[in-house]
Amino acid sequence: MKAPDHAPLNYRPDIDGLRAVAVIAVMGFHYFPEQLPGGFIGVDAFFVISGYLISGILLWDLQNSSSSLIDFYARRARRIFPSLLVVLIATLAFGWFVLFPAEYARLLLHVAAGSLFGSNFLLWSEAGYFDATAYEKPLLHLWSLGIEEQFYLFWPGTLVLIHRFWPGRKGPAVGALAAISFVTGLGWMTNHPVTAFYLPVSRLWELLVGALLVLRDESLQTLPRGIRSALSFAGVSLLLAGCGSLSSAVAFPGWRALIPTVGAALVIAAGPEAWPNRTLLSNRVAVLIGLVSYPLYLWHWPLLVLARLRFNSTFETPGRLALVALSLVAAGITYRVIELPLRNRPLRPVSLKLAGALGSLALLCLALVRSEARVPAFGARSSSSAEFQTCASLYRLPPTTPRTYCQESRHGLKPTMIVVGDSHAIALWPGIAAAHPTENVVLIGGSGCPFLRQTRYWPIPDEREVCPGLIEAAYRAFPDPPRVFVLAARMTVYLEGTRFDPVEGDIPIANFDSPAFPGQKGYSFFKAAPRRDLEFLTRRGDRVDLLLQVPELDFNPRACGGPLRSGVLPPPADCAVERRLVEARQYWYRRFVREVANDLRSPRLRVLDSLDSLCDGDKCFARRDDTLLYADNNHLNEAGASWLWSKLNRR
Repeated sequence: MKAPDHAPLNYRPDIDGLRAVAVIAVMGFHYFPEQLPGGFIGVDAFFVISGYLISGILLWDLQNSSSSLIDFYARRARRIFPSLLVVLIATLAFGWFVLFPAEYARLLLHVAAGSLFGSNFLLWSEAGYFDATAYEKPLLHLWSLGIEEQFYLFWPGTLVLIHRFWPGRKGPAVGALAAISFVTGLGWMTNHPVTAFYLPVSRLWELLVGALLVLRDESLQTLPRGIRSALSFAGVSLLLAGCGSLSSAVAFPGWRALIPTVGAALVIAAGPEAWPNRTLLSNRVAVLIGLVSYPLYLWHWPLLVLARLRFNSTFETPGRLALVALSLVAAGITYRVIELPLRNRPLRPVSLKLAGALGSLALLCLALVRSEARVPAFGARSSSSAEFQTCASLYRLPPTTPRTYCQESRHGLKPTMIVVGDSHAIALWPGIAAAHPTENVVLIGGSGCPFLRQTRYWPIPDEREVCPGLIEAAYRAFPDPPRVFVLAARMTVYLEGTRFDPVEGDIPIANFDSPAFPGQKGYSFFKAAPRRDLEFLTRRGDRVDLLLQVPELDFNPRACGGPLRSGVLPPPADCAVERRLVEARQYWYRRFVREVANDLRSPRLRVLDSLDSLCDGDKCFARRDDTLLYADNNHLNEAGASWLWSKLNRR
């Protein structure tokens, strides 16, 4: 028999050390994003490690006919399923005490997807990785596990074919697959960045880089030790540079994914005898963290998300460090009590039982989803890429318009109502759409965009280039009256330059220069801007409903009637804020609106006061008829939007 051209992979403590670097980077990004803005690249390092180790095992098995693919999958199941099963069940248990019914229904769906290793596809259908709702998804991080498992399904059979038909050209064949994947990802980054992030096709190359390392392992180890040490130093430097220079604000993966992928590949290629590998990465602490890196990765994110939702807090440094410690303890216990004992159990029987348990959990969660209330919290809605592109093209919005800024309730019908404004308009839109099920209610607007077309006083610098053109397009995209324009925005922010927070009070907005009060320089111009816009709409024959800002709460509405009623900001027994405080905060804003409306004097303008519906003579309520109306201290949830709109339109 021909001698095998591949030797078995011996245990390398430095790879456990590299695992430690990867998981610390990811946790740093999640817990301390200001200090480690690019730590998310730790996932890419994990991909390279997995590709290297799995390909090494498969090639050795192929060369020696030592085991079947069934045994390969059984080993993967025994390695991956136990910790995942424990974390999923624990997340469901903790979520029961923290989440509202609609949020718990979404968690059930994500547990089902995680059990079937399809989290990346579910998240792809919902939104991007860096969107605002990321911190409302306790199992967001399972997208990477989904990609790895999908690689495990694809790669063994593919490698068998390559080994059988191109035994002497494994390197070029694997390299060609990696190149196709990389180029595909680059192409998707232009118009479909979320697709490039979540789908395995555009991530496959990172795992295949690990496979290429296996094929060149023996030749790499013949390099002089000095050169291998230099390779390792270069790899570690790339990883550190990526953690410090990349951030969620840059396009990723794309070509930037080369930074962590090449970095991890260089460290692995250097071998265990390279100086950084044998000293820095093979030290006892790094190896111990690497050994528990998998359960640590599983635990750290749901603990952070559920703690934030529970206490309505982003946590100061001591709280974050406490969660890091808790994650380490949970990971250590999981590794010692769950993972290690199962490694000594019979391979196929225990793997079948674990697979059955995960499958049963998925089926149970899918069955329970239908029994839960399906009222998504603010921010949970997100149109697909195709839906957004259709909407934006139909209404001729600027090409720079961010996704979710254009949505239709019933595509194909002539629009009859258009909701325009900032995140308050986005929060209101589902309620209006639900109240008019036979009509097409269109949303055009986005966070930080008030319903003004042009103003030189724009308080949020990042939106100055996007918002005026977006609102201009929204007003001119519907030339045929009669239609109803619903305008909603958190105008106190744009008028006064402060954002009210229930913990910190009024928080000034940086670089704010908008006039707040009569007599200030520019006030007359600022007042003229909405007057011109309202006059433009009403003269065309459109009806304009101007919804006054909803009350801002000085407590955590999540605790109102929720599973746990205590927290950092426990609400009053009646879940309400005093009306006089709300009116005091909105005094200048309401005076401003009255002046604009009086100057216009149009019968087509209807000013809708949310306080008339959400407040009585003394209190403004976050809950009505046992229904929570708020998602946070200033945004309505969908139930609140539906409730408010129904009340306003009875008047």
